[in-house]
Amino acid sequence: MDRVVSLWGGPWHGRRVAIQPGVDHLHITGTYEKPGNFTMEEAEGKPKMVPQQEGTYSIVNGLANDFEWDGWRKVT
Repeated sequence: MDRVVSLWGGPWHGRRVAIQPGVDHLHITGTYEKPGNFTMEEAEGKPKMVPQQEGTYSIVNGLANDFEWDGWRKVT
């Protein structure tokens, strides 16, 4: 049976999500904002790829239903 955990910090702060038993962390993915400098190709609306990042929430020691934000890491 799934359990419902609360997420603290990060982009999903305050959400409650259902996870499988025994899971001690979860990953989320999303795009990240590029700096203000860009290429002409991007300015013309033809970006080569959308930059992706992956974030992690991990269980808080001693609190089985609370997961805390660990941060983003760049994927592409």
